[in-house]
Amino acid sequence: MSDFEKAIDIDLNNHINILVEIQPGSIRNAITGYNKWRNRILISIKSKPVKGEANKSLLVYFSSLFDCSLSDISIISGSKSRKKKIQVRYIDKNDVIKQLQKYCGE
Repeated sequence: MSDFEKAIDIDLNNHINILVEIQPGSIRNAITGYNKWRNRILISIKSKPVKGEANKSLLVYFSSLFDCSLSDISIISGSKSRKKKIQVRYIDKNDVIKQLQKYCGE
């Protein structure tokens, strides 16, 4: 198991939950690494954290990253924090791991 997989779990409804830490106001939208002390995937988002714009950009970024509908992704905790829990529905955990592995290494 790769370290970054500690940031991913499956809930009772078989949905994928991903722990992330956001850096809003960045140059581009990108996964920038993994914080092994906080067990969170690091993500840069271009939008500023004003009126939920960074949250919207994060959801759109995840939707394109996992090639799924925007309605299948939601922020289930941390909507006003840099530390968030993102839920992705109707996708296999192995697909999530494979996609994130491109950015988190190992």
